[in-house]
Amino acid sequence: MTLGHTPTLAGGIVALLTLFFMQALLRFIALSHRGEAWVHARPVVIWAHGELTPAARRHSTTTEEIMMALRLRGVACVDDVAAVILEPNGQLSILTGPANTLDPRLLAGVKDAERI
Repeated sequence: MTLGHTPTLAGGIVALLTLFFMQALLRFIALSHRGEAWVHARPVVIWAHGELTPAARRHSTTTEEIMMALRLRGVACVDDVAAVILEPNGQLSILTGPANTLDPRLLAGVKDAERI
């Protein structure tokens, strides 16, 4: 008894060509100005001044997740955290210290950086 038809060489070639086509299409979209924003995410501020930003809700990030990240990074006091940034790779960057002492170059390209 089989679960379906046996794959053929032609079926494998069609699948491989489909993958190549999809990769080329995404590359073409990413190179266009509008498509780049769609394919490549920007970092975004999800915690500022001790509270979640609206972006945190859009990215389904909870206070519990942020508190866990702070504990994992060894943050002893939440008041020492100027901001938490959700990076394009899904990791959380935690910026500590007074917000007015942050190097502006760290926030270049970060969405909602003005909230800090």
